[in-house]
Amino acid sequence: MATTLSLRTVGALGAVLLLSSCGGGGGSSSVAAPPSTQESTTGNVPAPTTGPGDAAQYFPLAIGDSWQYDMPGTYTVAAIGAQAAVTVTGTAVVDGQTTSIFSYTTDAAGASGEDQYYASSGGGITFYGNNQASDTVTPATIPYAQLMFPVTPGQVSSVSVRNVPQGTDGSGNPVTVSFTQTVVVADLESVNVTAGSFTNVAKVVTTMNGTATDKASGQSIPISGTDTTWFAPGVGEVEEAQSTTTGNSTSTLHLAARGYTVGGVTHALGGVTTLLTGQYGPGNGGPGPAMATDGTNILLVTSDPSGVVCTLINPGGTVLATHTFATSGQFQAVAAYDGTNYEVAFAGGPFGGTQDLYVQRISPSGALVDAQPYLAATSSTITFGGPIATGNGSLLLVLPQYNPSSGAAALSGLFLSPNGTPPTASAVFSIVAPTTTSIFAWPQLVFDGTNYFTVWTNNGSILGLHLSASTGAPIESSPIVIADALPAELQPTLFFDGVNQQYFVAWMGSNGSSQAIYATRISLAGALLDGNPTSGGMQLSVVGSTSVVGYPSAAFDGSEYLVTWLENSAAQTSVRGVRLAPSGQVTSGAGFELTISPLYSTLAPIYSTPPGMLLKANGGWIAWYVHDLSDANVYVDGCAAHPF
Repeated sequence: MATTLSLRTVGALGAVLLLSSCGGGGGSSSVAAPPSTQESTTGNVPAPTTGPGDAAQYFPLAIGDSWQYDMPGTYTVAAIGAQAAVTVTGTAVVDGQTTSIFSYTTDAAGASGEDQYYASSGGGITFYGNNQASDTVTPATIPYAQLMFPVTPGQVSSVSVRNVPQGTDGSGNPVTVSFTQTVVVADLESVNVTAGSFTNVAKVVTTMNGTATDKASGQSIPISGTDTTWFAPGVGEVEEAQSTTTGNSTSTLHLAARGYTVGGVTHALGGVTTLLTGQYGPGNGGPGPAMATDGTNILLVTSDPSGVVCTLINPGGTVLATHTFATSGQFQAVAAYDGTNYEVAFAGGPFGGTQDLYVQRISPSGALVDAQPYLAATSSTITFGGPIATGNGSLLLVLPQYNPSSGAAALSGLFLSPNGTPPTASAVFSIVAPTTTSIFAWPQLVFDGTNYFTVWTNNGSILGLHLSASTGAPIESSPIVIADALPAELQPTLFFDGVNQQYFVAWMGSNGSSQAIYATRISLAGALLDGNPTSGGMQLSVVGSTSVVGYPSAAFDGSEYLVTWLENSAAQTSVRGVRLAPSGQVTSGAGFELTISPLYSTLAPIYSTPPGMLLKANGGWIAWYVHDLSDANVYVDGCAAHPF
């Protein structure tokens, strides 16, 4: 499998370059013309019909199998770009042989899609060309073997082409190409890409060397190329690197798999799509979209000029229902599924003023359970809606509060009833008493099956407490210090791994001039498992001295952890991330960081916000806003996170 710029059509690419470099008599790179002008091809034979077959599935080709690729080093301004996708869409008879159709699409500038045809036999994989009428070279090379079974190092095929017509040059003179193409399995090795870490990967190197000739002048220029493609067992193509040279002009291409679906099972990251437009993202550095799931569908909570927007989507990204609830000024929303309905809590009101707390229930089908949001709490102070967690038949909200008159900050709690009964005016209770020496921010909350556990930022440190499931009262006499290594430990994110019975906290640490993402695992009893508070935990990102790194989000899919964050630099912005095993080992591979979103140019200016994330055993979503000067869109990455 390869893209439209692969060496399977390298002759067409070489000729395109040739038209502008050879016209009217060639250039300084000219060489003697081939002695013969007769068109011929040798070595173009299919793979043997007999053999062991593709037992390891190096080249899956069932209808519906698909692959998504990043194109590193390429991005577009104000648009999703720099990605490619391949899908097995059906079958076609080519030269009397039934082949599988691999349909290629890409949104990279200057590239277009095409169909390519492959057939599998007991002895190997054979390439049977493409559907590009303008490509006159590929039909002269096919059929030829792409892989032999069993897959072992050694030569796969060699095809020699002589004097194949390939259009005209800039002066209208006929052009022909002559070259030899060789396909070799160079090695079986390991590969690390966004889609995962793979072993016993077949490194297939295709080389092409030859000439392109202007028939009118008899002058020729050299054409050459190397296409290295890595095929992983059970997966297919996971990476490709290509370089093609015509005369003095060189073209390169790099693909790295971000996700794939083989045999009906989706792995790693999907393609990025625009889900909603005209949204109000919270400004650069604000919180990302909130999400909750009933185990099948996902409720995405964003905002537009009218207020809070709740959008129910199915695993394929289809919108099932949308509801908008009017609110003014700034808002922050959280969502949870209580076992019967979705519960959305949001604080609305002018920035710097009173923000009341509202709750709305939505059924799993997307119907409104409450005719309108009910008032859950009022405040004469600034109250930011905190996280919501379900457990023990109830829902708990943790609310950071600040009184601008007294300068006192507090951390409070509020239980919500799943039956929609509004809390009484006295229902808000104290978790950490008001104090003028602390600022509480960015609280996170989970339920571990027995108690709640909350973490928050306090004056540049990360603290935590267990809370009673029945009363919400703190179980420890004083907070657990989780991180206190740098001047600023901020923006914690939290989840509970019920399989391994441990909490996971990630945060942004800053020394004032640079930032990085850190994390630690915490035992059920509250013991830090990855160093003490002053050791800084595990470092998950490179230190960003020339870019802003922060606002992490973390989730568990039942097998692996995924941590994502926002990364902004002077040139571009993106959502980045790492995968970890429950042991704390980073499993993303060399360099460890994954690019979750495409790279957006900030020259427009464009910027994105921190991602919201929700993973589950059979899939999930990562969502983020992308802004321009006048509007904001919500982009989502379908993420089937188990298994990576």
